[in-house]
Amino acid sequence: MNKLKEIWQQLVDKVDKISIEDFERTYGSNLLELALTPNPYFSMRENYLRLNNWSKRFTNFESGKKDEELANILVDYIKNGYKSEYLDIIEEIKRGALVDDFRIYKVLGRKGYLKYNELPFFYSEEPLNIILCEDEYKRLDLTHLYTFSVDDEDTIEVDDAISIDGNKIYIHVADVASVLKLSKNLSLLERVISLYLPEKNLYLLPYDIIENLSLHNGTKRALTLLLEFDNSLNLKSYKFLRTIIKIKDRFNYKNFEKILNMEPFKKLLTISRKFQLMRLNNGGYNITLPMKKFKIEGDNVNYELIDLNSKSYTVISELMMLYNYLAARFLKKAEFPAIYRNYEEKFEINLDEKDPLYYYKIMNAFKTTILSPFPKPHNVIGLDVYAQFTSPLRRVYDILNQEQIHRAIDNLESKYSIENIQEFINIAVRVEKKRRTIQRSRLDFWTYVYIKKRFLDKQIKAVVCQVNEKWSELFFPQFLISERIYYKGLEVGKKVNCLIKDVDPFGNKMEIFIVKWRH
Repeated sequence: MNKLKEIWQQLVDKVDKISIEDFERTYGSNLLELALTPNPYFSMRENYLRLNNWSKRFTNFESGKKDEELANILVDYIKNGYKSEYLDIIEEIKRGALVDDFRIYKVLGRKGYLKYNELPFFYSEEPLNIILCEDEYKRLDLTHLYTFSVDDEDTIEVDDAISIDGNKIYIHVADVASVLKLSKNLSLLERVISLYLPEKNLYLLPYDIIENLSLHNGTKRALTLLLEFDNSLNLKSYKFLRTIIKIKDRFNYKNFEKILNMEPFKKLLTISRKFQLMRLNNGGYNITLPMKKFKIEGDNVNYELIDLNSKSYTVISELMMLYNYLAARFLKKAEFPAIYRNYEEKFEINLDEKDPLYYYKIMNAFKTTILSPFPKPHNVIGLDVYAQFTSPLRRVYDILNQEQIHRAIDNLESKYSIENIQEFINIAVRVEKKRRTIQRSRLDFWTYVYIKKRFLDKQIKAVVCQVNEKWSELFFPQFLISERIYYKGLEVGKKVNCLIKDVDPFGNKMEIFIVKWRH
């Protein structure tokens, strides 16, 4: 077959076909017999062999020409990936037409060969083989405390929980690093983070490992931050403990919201607000975007934009940020390298929640946080040092940082050198960027599907976010997407009503008309 491929490569850019007689005379009867059997390079016609120019056929197919044979080959590949029987053909298409898997997927979707909820093979993952070791640490038994967690209803990765005992607050985080050593599980660098797609979740850890380490379902190991406050709820001291805990109640955010004004939960509201105010006074910002949530059942798509600035979300996010801040300070004081999150640039931006472009500014105003072995300020959130520790079931960075916390607690030397951590960061950041692109693309995809199903030939509201001499860009706050139109004369900040004429979910774009300016 390799020899046949060589002949095909010599001829494909020169001729479309070759007679059977010429082929046999030039290359011999054995290769002719091979060319007459099913193969990706030559197809038998009446008295000649057609050279299959797959890249040209793909280009024509993408431009609108019908080609059912090619379509079936592409669909098989998108569904089965590297188990497809047509990999030789796909290889030629990619090489000749300079296309990637996502472009093939997008072309098939636009032409109606794929259903909306058919995930391509490159959004699927094989489970990792994770090695756990024995927990060698002595632990403080805190199972007598009333301990609760707050998560979304469908959460299985319960990373954190809270206990309240008078003026003592315990923030518990699943102690993953005590039994999962990254040096024995380097395959986790293929995942780095859990992904939450509208169709399904792609977890960092296998399900059985999550069940073992997650804080729900029985007595579990935790790396606990003990916070002691005075009667005015000012922080007096803090300490990290290895503990055993047992969650008594699991709240969702809506239920937790209802009890936050009751004791003893009311203390958490005061503590979180004090910490948030400290951050803001240090020049930090509140930059929490709403969360898109989809529920897909057959052909039905339900969509909700969840406000993460409610009291319940604020309490949990600020307490976890407090844990991360104090843990980072602890490692900095010990002069340990870790995966710190730095944002040294200082700037001022006017963020007003009443501004119709408030979400747009949050999405576009800030650069990417820098990951580094060296602790530096994080000026966006207003803290002199910051790292992440509170999601070790969801983020590989947190596992490494937990390993460092354990070493610092025991006054041992750092497990990792600066060079080790920098190499780890270099690999992990590339993988995380790719995975977050997947997550963002699926959220945008289902946003456009929802708009197509619910708002075709209907009006939705938008805000002008950018203009130039040729086009204007519109931002849709209820969907957190923007769309460019060739329309002049609009002003930034102007509210407009848009008529949705067509929607292309696979291309992440809409055809819209402005029907009314809103003053």
